[in-house]
Amino acid sequence: MASVELTRVWLHDEADLSDFVTLKARGIEASPARDVKRRRYAGGRVRAISTQARFRTVSFEAVQVSRDTLAWLDYRLGSLLMYRDPRGRVWWGFIADLPTEEQLWTTDAWLQLTFQAVTYDQAV
Repeated sequence: MASVELTRVWLHDEADLSDFVTLKARGIEASPARDVKRRRYAGGRVRAISTQARFRTVSFEAVQVSRDTLAWLDYRLGSLLMYRDPRGRVWWGFIADLPTEEQLWTTDAWLQLTFQAVTYDQAV
C-alpha cells in the first residue's frame, strides 16, 4: 500500500490565503498550555485557579529557507497567519521573532520558529 509522508509546514497570509510559503520542518513540537495560578487561602490551603483559555504554541526548525521566504516571513512578523502542518492541524496566530542562522556555503538559512496561536473564528 502506498503512503505519503509530509515534511512541510504551510504559513498563509490571513488577508489572502493564496499568498503562502512552505517550510521544510524538522522536529515539530506542540505545547498546549493553560493559564494556571496558585493562591493561598485561609488555613494555609493552596488552590489552583485556572481559566478556560488554552494557549497553543508550535516550535520547529525550518531548514533550507530561501532568501525570498525569509523576506516573506520578515514582512509578516506579528501579522495574523494561518498555520498548517502534516498532522492536519490548522491554527491561526502569529510569529513574533525570526531567529536566523546564516549558512556560509549556501544562500539558504535555518530558522527556529515559534508560532503562537490565537482565538479565531472562521465562517464556512
